[in-house]
Amino acid sequence: MKKLAAVFICLAMVGNGFAIKVAVFPVQSTNTDKSFADAFGMLLANKYAKIANCATVPPIKSAKAIPPDGNLSEAAQALGADEYLEISAVGLYVSRKEANETYTDSASGKQIIVIKQNGEKGDSPEQSDQQLLDNSKTIVAVSRKSASGADIYQTEMTLLTYGDIEESTERIAASLYQKIPIDKTRGMTNITRREGMGYNQLWTRRSKGIKMGVFKPFSADTTFSTVVSIGFDYKVDLNRCYLEFGVGGRFPPDLGNDSARSYGGVYFEMGGGYYVIDNTFGLFVGAGIIPFFNFVDLDGSFIGLPVYVQIGLTTPRNSSVRFFGDIRIAQNSVAITSGNYFPLEKRKDYPTEIGFEIGMGW
Repeated sequence: MKKLAAVFICLAMVGNGFAIKVAVFPVQSTNTDKSFADAFGMLLANKYAKIANCATVPPIKSAKAIPPDGNLSEAAQALGADEYLEISAVGLYVSRKEANETYTDSASGKQIIVIKQNGEKGDSPEQSDQQLLDNSKTIVAVSRKSASGADIYQTEMTLLTYGDIEESTERIAASLYQKIPIDKTRGMTNITRREGMGYNQLWTRRSKGIKMGVFKPFSADTTFSTVVSIGFDYKVDLNRCYLEFGVGGRFPPDLGNDSARSYGGVYFEMGGGYYVIDNTFGLFVGAGIIPFFNFVDLDGSFIGLPVYVQIGLTTPRNSSVRFFGDIRIAQNSVAITSGNYFPLEKRKDYPTEIGFEIGMGW
């Protein structure tokens, strides 16, 4: 046993000694500020080390190993790295240097440079989203490569310079390490300013799915059968709010019970609500209406109109497949006509429905 334990300890030590090492080289930039490029490269190295649980060589150190011909593969091997990240950035905006005005003083003949304050070329918070998109975009592309220079994975993002560095480096690191598209790394807390702009409408998240529910109608002096519902559900998330639409059927499973009144039929649902907890785990409250055609009444169909309030949960909201459930209370605002067969006499009621629903959307 002691020998076996010693073998495991040795293997663990060897494993730690051979942890993967990734070199992050300086940003190869075009029309971008050096401060932006330096900050992006350093933060990406930190984020990648944390997400990939590996050792990284930051740009300030890896730059010293780059040969005169700029061969990054050769530099990575010189650093003893197993992989390396190659970063390029292209600024699609007027740089700070270009934004400065230069003119020649007529009296002295000297060249004068006027440095403009932030805000005169699109940096002001008062500038519209479209102006920022037109004047402040930076496209960053990052390639993950083996030490020999073979491509492993590539990803790309559009940033609005400094405001998006922290979120974008985290997303890019996750995309490269997990080898997934950059959109799949988006969560509730790492949305970039570029993605959150109204012009892109990226926060309009649509999902369709199925929903099932069980409700018990209550009335002061009438006993009703349980109502079971199943139908198609369509939901649209708008930031912290949502809209919901549905269509399906409502029916009493114990229709043959002569001691209880029953109703049910085809329903349509229209509602909306608000996410009290706006995260991967979403807690919401909402309200709406459920107009339906009742086909259970022996005299023919008629319209019902329950008005409901609800509280529920949706998770995970950052996944392509989501599960949800809610507790709902609905009040029939139009009289339910039921009975007309022995031993029940035909009468009108306004039952209150209490129940729950579960569903799945994608």
